[in-house]
Order: sequence, then C-alpha cells, then structure tokens
Amino acid sequence: MIRSRGPSPVTYTILASRAIYSMFWVILAPIYTVIGSSIGIPSIEYGLISWAFILGAGIFQIPSGILTARVNAQYVYMMGLAILATSIFLTAGANSLVVLLLSRVIGGIGAAMFFSSAGYVLEAINSKHLGLYMGFYNAAFSAGAGIGLLWAVVYRIIYWRVALVLAGLIGIAFVALDYLSWARRPEVGVERANLKNLKGTLLNHRVILLAVMVSGFWGANYAAETLLPSYFTLYRHLSPLLGSYLTSIMLFSSLPGGFANVIYDRIKRGELLLFGAGGLVAVSFLLFETGSMGTVIGLIVMGFSSTIVFSSFYSLSLDYADRQNGAIVLALINTVNMAIGMWISPVFSVIENFALPALWPAMATITLVPLLPLLIMKKPKTHHQSDRK
Repeated sequence: MIRSRGPSPVTYTILASRAIYSMFWVILAPIYTVIGSSIGIPSIEYGLISWAFILGAGIFQIPSGILTARVNAQYVYMMGLAILATSIFLTAGANSLVVLLLSRVIGGIGAAMFFSSAGYVLEAINSKHLGLYMGFYNAAFSAGAGIGLLWAVVYRIIYWRVALVLAGLIGIAFVALDYLSWARRPEVGVERANLKNLKGTLLNHRVILLAVMVSGFWGANYAAETLLPSYFTLYRHLSPLLGSYLTSIMLFSSLPGGFANVIYDRIKRGELLLFGAGGLVAVSFLLFETGSMGTVIGLIVMGFSSTIVFSSFYSLSLDYADRQNGAIVLALINTVNMAIGMWISPVFSVIENFALPALWPAMATITLVPLLPLLIMKKPKTHHQSDRK
C-alpha cells in the first residue's frame, strides 16, 4: 500500500497528468472531417477511430492492473503516459486508415496502463476522502478532454500533423514532471499490492454487475465526446472549430461535477447518486432534439452529471471490493465498460448516417435502461465505511 500522508505534490502531478492523458482521448475529435478528407475516410467510419482506441485500452486493462500489483504503481502510470504520448507521433504520420487505427490501439494500451495505476496511487494517498479525490480525478479528465477539443484552435493555426507532434511533446514533458515529483518525495512510499485474492477480485460479481450497468452510459458518453464535433459539422452545418467549441462546453461543465462528488462521502446510498446522475445524462441527450438552446443546456447538464456518474461509480466499485487491490478493481470495471461500451461509437455513426432522428433517443435509452437495477442495489457494510466519519 501507499503510506497516506494527505495531499502532496505527488497528488497534484497525478491530477495534472490525468488531464494530459484525457487530452489524448479526444484530440482527434476536432479534425475527424479533416483527417477523413486527407486520408480518404468516409464519415460512417469515423466511429472506428474512436473504437480502435478503446479496443487497445480494453485489451490491456487487466494486464495493466496485474502489472501495477507486481511493479511500483507510479512507474506503470508514467510508462503508460509515455506510450500514449508516443502514439500521437505515429498518428501524426498516419497515411492510411490502417495506420491510424493501429496508432490509436497503441495509444489505448498506454491509456490502460495509466488509468488504474494512477487511480490506485491517488486513492491510497487520499483514502480518507475517497469520493472527493475520485471527483478530482474525474474533474481532471474533463478539463483535459476540454483542452483536447480546444486543440482545434491549434489546428487552425498550424498544420494538423504538426499540431499533433506538439501535443505529443507536451505529453513527454509531463512524464518527466511526474518522475521528478516522485524523486523529490521519497517519503511517499509505494509497496506492491497483494495478489493473493486476485481471483476473488476479478470474479467479484457485484463489481462486474455494477460495471455492466454503467457500460451503456460509458459508451454513449464516449461517443458524444469524440463524435459530437463531426456531428455538428455534418448535420448542424457548423465549422469544425465552432463544433469543437460547442462540444467543449460539455467537458468544462464537468468540472463542478467532480467537486460535487463530495456528496458521495456523506450519503449512505451511493447507488442512488449514480442512478440520479445517469438519469440526468439521459435527459440531456433528449434535449439535443429541442434546438440550439436545448443543445447548449443539454451539454451543460451532461457534463456536470457525467462526472458525478464516473466518480460515484469508481468509488462504489472500490467500496464493493478490496481496496488493497484497487488498481485491479479499477482495471476490471474499465475492461467491462470498454468491452461493452466501445461498440456504441460505431453504432452512433451508423444511426447518424441512416436513421438520424433516432440518434438521441437511442443514446438516452442506452444510458438509462441498464442503470435501473441500481434502484434495488445496496452497498455491503465493510470496514471501508469507517473511513467516512
């Protein structure tokens, strides 16, 4: 485990790196139409670009969690961020759909290595305020994803391939910052996690069920983050830059949601918090059908609510399981989310091309219906609850 000494510079560098990590999730979203024209990719295949990233991330989630348990967790997340940043250089040089998809798969592998290991370190350092710091972790993701969408400004100034190389260099710089942060704080010690209960952790039925229920939301939310800019360009006839600005409203609206997750530390039924926030996300999809003002309101509501969904979901998962294997728990739920949710991006593109009026009702249904069992689920009483007094 990690000796808990409260917030430290390490906490802040993890949160900053989380933002850079998330920037790489959506950095291509503002230029799907540009890449499509440059490489020769039809719009119906844009969803494959989003899908490829999640394919790589999903395949490597469990191996990453096990690696984190065997190797010092801080080195795993630094290595993951380095791989993710390096993959951007390959993306910048892509001249075919195959190379582009391969680069995104490699980036997904790096993302998998970062997520569970960085989340495990952050949770262990700040274990007495789990909900709050999981909220910060997801607020950092939202901020970084918003920056990724606003990278459209950089694309407007310089050639898109050069803009990607610049982003990759920023990622490498943050890897160096993480390394220096740990080198200067040796008192924040890290020990390897316990693998004795690995099978029990991976087969935790409550955690798996919870992840299955959230997978619809996860996939619909990811599809919206990555495909909304091209949707606004193709079907609302906005410029790629304006479409990215509009989508970034959702990401920056997520920031207050991260701070609001302190509610999780103060209530008994985190399941109800998760369901309520998921319901608001479903409603926000439907608001997209009501015109320009409805779209803006929907983006704000979706952003705020999505972060609460993610934060309470991660917190519940850790409370349902053994926090000593927190990295593996986080890897497990992400694997389930990605295995199910990654298919929603291609579905989004197909519905968008062939049945556009059904797009937002379909996303709302995919989000809300799987969450209904949360209404009857209750968190088991464990020793973890003593942390919340």
